Amino acid sequence: MLSAGAQAAPVAEAAPDWEQELYTVHDYDAARDPAVDLALTLERATAEKKTVLLVIGGEWCVWCKIFTNYVASNEVVRGELLDDYLIQKVNFSRESPNEAFLSAYPEADGYPYFILLAPDGSLLTGQEPGSLEDGRSYDQDKMLTFLKKWAPAP
Repeated sequence: MLSAGAQAAPVAEAAPDWEQELYTVHDYDAARDPAVDLALTLERATAEKKTVLLVIGGEWCVWCKIFTNYVASNEVVRGELLDDYLIQKVNFSRESPNEAFLSAYPEADGYPYFILLAPDGSLLTGQEPGSLEDGRSYDQDKMLTFLKKWAPAP
């Protein structure tokens, strides 16, 4: 029971179900081992027959946050992602550049940087998403075209 002046501690909100379904790693966390995360992501991608979207970036990256918010707010793009993709965020920062992990993939020329992998882990493509942008967001038609191009075959 709380005394008259005491306040209850705020309750942390649970992530929406779609976030848990779509993201295998939701945050850019310098303490995580992306190779361990990828092994688990590929295991799930194989079972679910989905393409893996590695999103390379960090909490310092404005466009990384814009992409996360875009996925959360655009139901059409989120639906395509939920149908055919698993997203794993990979931290890239001064504290944790993850050079050994990232050296196996095309070099990023901007952030976020997208790396798409088949469920078996083979590289499909690397993509700097600037061509998918529209103002301070992403273009839905361009994003859907990109995602459908790299989705697993039915």
